[in-house]
Amino acid sequence: MNLLYFACCIPIVTIGAATAGFTFVLRKLANEEPVFLASDFFEGFKKNWKQSTVVFLLDVILFLLLPFSISFYQAQVSSSWMFYIPMVLCMSALLIYFMMHYYIHLLIVTTNLKIKHILKNSFLLTCIGLKTNLITTFFIVAIVALTVIGVLFFIPLIILIPLVILSVIGFIVCYNSYQYIIKYVVEPYYRDMPIEEIPEQIKRTLHLDEDEEETDDEAVFRDMGRQEVPDQPAEVQTKVKKNKTIS
Repeated sequence: MNLLYFACCIPIVTIGAATAGFTFVLRKLANEEPVFLASDFFEGFKKNWKQSTVVFLLDVILFLLLPFSISFYQAQVSSSWMFYIPMVLCMSALLIYFMMHYYIHLLIVTTNLKIKHILKNSFLLTCIGLKTNLITTFFIVAIVALTVIGVLFFIPLIILIPLVILSVIGFIVCYNSYQYIIKYVVEPYYRDMPIEEIPEQIKRTLHLDEDEEETDDEAVFRDMGRQEVPDQPAEVQTKVKKNKTIS
């Protein structure tokens, strides 16, 4: 899948759409759903290319602007300590926007939200799952650092980057982040919806099909022991039989 992703990124402008297809496959893997690698990749690619391309263009702007701003303010610190404030703000914004990407493409391939709502929800989920996001970031940094160190000592290991490393990082992100999308975005939306109107894929994700089976089992096997009618005197039973009617 890594090679397929890199091949689709060659035209540059398709990086966003390729990332959507890549995320779509990894989300299904993290959610333990059946995966058909090529067909699922291109399904995510085709369905989400517009929004993912907009996000890619936004990434180009912000991932160039924020580091440039940080370096600019850092150079000005020697003239005034006040430049520490905008420098720290830009560094915080860069970190937050980076962690928002744990949710942005997952929301794109999971929901039908507009871009502004995707960005808003990604920011909120980044704040809600801050502890998990920091753990995810730690694993990403550790994997990248170990890969770089390994390549420095044994150059042929560089082949692992296009073959393994990207998928491992992507899977960790999807596995750790998708739980928050389910809990705070998907479940609240479908909570009050009639179960027959909920798509089958969402039912499987929320395990609603299991709830239906349990409900059916309860309807078939029911303990009636507590509903036994106590014995009544013969006179009362006779009176009840005389008064019984059919409606």
